Amino acid sequence: MNPPTHTAFLDAATQILGSSNVDRPAIANNRYGANTIGAVRFIEGAVRPANRDEVMALVQLANTHNTPLYSFSRGKNWGYGSA
Repeated sequence: MNPPTHTAFLDAATQILGSSNVDRPAIANNRYGANTIGAVRFIEGAVRPANRDEVMALVQLANTHNTPLYSFSRGKNWGYGSA
């Protein structure tokens, strides 16, 4: 079974954040897929908001597109298993 796509969300997020702050699946998996426990996962995309207003807009957009959001630190918490 193929994972769901959230292309419409990523397209709209690009309008809010600009293309340099939105990663499509291939780039998101390459950039954020590494982990220390060997788990295999598919990352549908990544967005990097710069301020509170962008976060609020993305949360509303995710709700509209039924797209889950998962936050993570920009640090490398390798001791906890992943970035």
